[in-house]
Amino acid sequence: ALTLYVGIALSLGWFYCIWFVPEVFQGIELLDWNITVLWLTSLGVSAAAMFLIPLALREKRHLIAHRSLVWISGITMSVGSLIVMMGTPIMRGIWSGVIATVLMSVASAVLWILWGEYYTTLRVSYFVEQVAPTVGSVVLGSIVLAIVLPAPVNCIFIASLPILSSWLLFSVLRKSPKPDFPPLLPKPERTVSMRSILIVCGIAAGASSACYFTVAIIPVWDLTWDSTSFTYGAIVGSIVLILIG
Repeated sequence: ALTLYVGIALSLGWFYCIWFVPEVFQGIELLDWNITVLWLTSLGVSAAAMFLIPLALREKRHLIAHRSLVWISGITMSVGSLIVMMGTPIMRGIWSGVIATVLMSVASAVLWILWGEYYTTLRVSYFVEQVAPTVGSVVLGSIVLAIVLPAPVNCIFIASLPILSSWLLFSVLRKSPKPDFPPLLPKPERTVSMRSILIVCGIAAGASSACYFTVAIIPVWDLTWDSTSFTYGAIVGSIVLILIG
């Protein structure tokens, strides 16, 4: 159970540390226009990759059949995040950061899909009282360490999170037999399920866009704690997850 939930939680911790902790960017504000562009690029590319990769694989092909992708995705996320965190403030240029962000975002989507395929082969039930506190604890611990560790140690720590996630996934895959995927439901049932999923995703996307727009139109100087407001929000969210469990 530890590996099952911690692996994907490390990927979440990596994401929140990069985009919600101002201390990781030295000499440049978290809400600087360049960082905002990279953040929006990360969201868009990750979402597109998560949507397009399964379409390209179709029904009978799986990423998990290519074990090397486990390490390639983690290392790409690690190197890309180091370039974004340490390179963007130094170069003050946007394009190197955009390229690094695109690569690490695609890699992040690949790692998420790999974990998802592994979960599918287990045919297990997931309980909120197990998932929520594990994810909340890992994300909270990652954010706290990213804040208290001095630079550039905090950047190196954050970059190690996806590699650790890849190592956990590789470990369980090495010990498990050949992946046994459950048979797909009949197409009519899949269509109904997919329709429900798309509705939920659409509602979530709309709510998220509205929230982000609301935050975006507030001048930085009017935020109670400046850019650290985002950090406090992530911390509160992590604590809520722990309490839910």
